[in-house]
Amino acid sequence: MRAVVSNERGSVLIIAVIAMLILGVLSVSFALLSNIEATIGYNFKEQAQAEALAEAGLDAARASLRPAATRVDGFTCWLQGTCPNPPITRNGPLLFSNVALGAGTYWTRIDNDCGPLVPTAIQEAGCPTAADGNQTAVLTAWGVAGKGKARVRAIVAVDNPWKHVCSAHRADNGGYCNTPSNANGNPTLTPADPHNPNGPRSFADLPRPYLGCSRIDPTLHKWAGQPDGSQNGHCGSSSGMYTYPYPGHLASGSDPRFVVMGADPAVVSGAPHCNGGGRTYFGYFDCALTTPCPAAVCGGLLGRPACVSPGDTRIDGLTYVPTVGGKCPAGATGMVLVGNQNLPDIGGQSAQYTIYVLNGTVTVQAHTVYGTVVAEGDSSNSGCPNAKDAEIKTTGVLWTGPNTADLTGWSASRQYGYPLALLIYDPKLADPTPSGTPQGTCADMGSSGGGGTQIHGMVYSGGEVEFDPILVDGTVVAFGIQTQSTSATYNYNTIYGNAASPAPTGFPVGDGTEVTIIRKSFIVCSTYHDDSAGGTACP
Repeated sequence: MRAVVSNERGSVLIIAVIAMLILGVLSVSFALLSNIEATIGYNFKEQAQAEALAEAGLDAARASLRPAATRVDGFTCWLQGTCPNPPITRNGPLLFSNVALGAGTYWTRIDNDCGPLVPTAIQEAGCPTAADGNQTAVLTAWGVAGKGKARVRAIVAVDNPWKHVCSAHRADNGGYCNTPSNANGNPTLTPADPHNPNGPRSFADLPRPYLGCSRIDPTLHKWAGQPDGSQNGHCGSSSGMYTYPYPGHLASGSDPRFVVMGADPAVVSGAPHCNGGGRTYFGYFDCALTTPCPAAVCGGLLGRPACVSPGDTRIDGLTYVPTVGGKCPAGATGMVLVGNQNLPDIGGQSAQYTIYVLNGTVTVQAHTVYGTVVAEGDSSNSGCPNAKDAEIKTTGVLWTGPNTADLTGWSASRQYGYPLALLIYDPKLADPTPSGTPQGTCADMGSSGGGGTQIHGMVYSGGEVEFDPILVDGTVVAFGIQTQSTSATYNYNTIYGNAASPAPTGFPVGDGTEVTIIRKSFIVCSTYHDDSAGGTACP
């Protein structure tokens, strides 16, 4: 037989060609995949840059809105596009337009908290409106970086200690008034969440009241043993109104006659007052001084007369008497009370009083007081629990009433200081410091042996406050807070919070008042949209 030999010399070439084709396909695939990944990465980078630009727009807008914290109209002037008195350079509603930053640009506008920008449940009353009535607005920012586009939105508001169920200094036992280090027992706080816009919050500093001089009789306010003398020092001028840091009122030889005042009408437009008899009066001290003290409080047939300036048309020699030589006649100090005071029932819904207690402890026990109580304390400077400058206990009730028709059935009468129910600050003691050191005053409120102790309104203290079983319906602002007892409850009440100071009731704007983006309000819109012409829904 003869063998058959096949010729395989061409097969190697075919295999080589196929291998080259496979390698070529793989090379092209790898190149395409690499390009796609690079494109995805580049697009992701641009998208991230666009989102960062939009967030930068929010921050820039918030910074530009800081003057809103000192304006009585909140964000209104920005919403309406004109900000006179004082003028604002960036006056909206389009706050920033086509601002170049890094690899792209951003825009920002402000709108009122109305639909479709916020849910119906949290819209401002009266929407749609371009007038801000709740110091809250909506910021929308959008950014473009290459092919990346992003839109973000956040609620912005004027925040201050008065708008929280309780506010303490950051150095006070951890800050929040419901933290374990600051609470004995488990009091009920509503809202309790520190991230809630009205929840407990610590502040780097807290506002302090105006201190000043009585414009009726500056000689009434003095340290024990201090001779009356003549008007001198800081109280030698009728314009003596001071904000913190106060000028030398504790220095040796200085005039000690500072009292806790209210906003100076000459400084704050529209400041409240207690004018009467054709004369202008303002401030906690002078408003109490010009209010006759009822017989039920001060005794006697007619009670105690008020002291007013000469020329006041109410002067009758019985309930209103004038100063003589710049001083009030003996026994004519109205609702300015000196020394320890155990207050009886005072006032009602139709008559709320401003009561100023000098150099003593004020106690409300098993009685109800309507109005605003200002307690300077006994100047012992020993603090809690050694000394008590204010005690509200055993069914004692403080209930502040409005100066307007905020509460149905109430009328304004003789009261200066709403929405404060209790103010504790001693001008004769060292001031509470930004580092967190409180004054040596102590307010002990509540009673473990009784129930029904209530405060309806706001409490402010430059020192320490201790709460046992008690109901607080309003706000607590203090440099030192100790909450106690499972039966104690603290509720933020918008009636008092929305009407709160700083400026109108005697507390200048301080470091604790700021424009802030409300926590938990920040959202990234799922769709990009140019909102230059107006805010649109952000799905």
